Amino acid sequence: MIGLDSQARIWLCTEPTDMRKSFRGLSALVRNQLKHDPLSGQYFVFVNRRKTQMKMLYFNRTDYCLWAKRLEQGQFRVPSSAAGQRALTQTDLQLLIDGIEVQKYRQFKRFQAALPSFSALAEENALLREQLSAQSDAIRQLKHQLDWFKKQRDDDLKALEIAVRGQAAEISGGSTSSRQTSQPEPVSHAH
Repeated sequence: MIGLDSQARIWLCTEPTDMRKSFRGLSALVRNQLKHDPLSGQYFVFVNRRKTQMKMLYFNRTDYCLWAKRLEQGQFRVPSSAAGQRALTQTDLQLLIDGIEVQKYRQFKRFQAALPSFSALAEENALLREQLSAQSDAIRQLKHQLDWFKKQRDDDLKALEIAVRGQAAEISGGSTSSRQTSQPEPVSHAH
């Protein structure tokens, strides 16, 4: 069995499904017949009319995944439902896949944490996107400021270099003239 997300819901379509359908056809069935969002991360299970083939469609963050099983013998025991769909637990799905039908069972009360609703997840996702957008804007603004400071630094360095060259030229030009005036003149000795 594939590893399922323990927080995601599993929906069984109790109406027979044409197994020629693939990603687009099954996601359209989820949206139009089951009235769910195929991008919600939930698992959607379909069985054909002869109950010998099963497909499970789900979306895992970035793309659709399709899991399929075909029986060489026997049939999947699909319980009927007036609504055309039925919620399953992971155990129910595993029993359905393995061909095990539990005639009578008793389940004792257990603590079960509340699952976050799809709207809460969507709201959290929207908040994270806003924060990411704000951070991206701040990074862009800082980059712009950094570019401006680099340009200012380069301009200041060029101006400083020009000033230093000018002063060096003045100093070297002024020192030759001062050397000429400060040299002693030859003294003639008259006896």
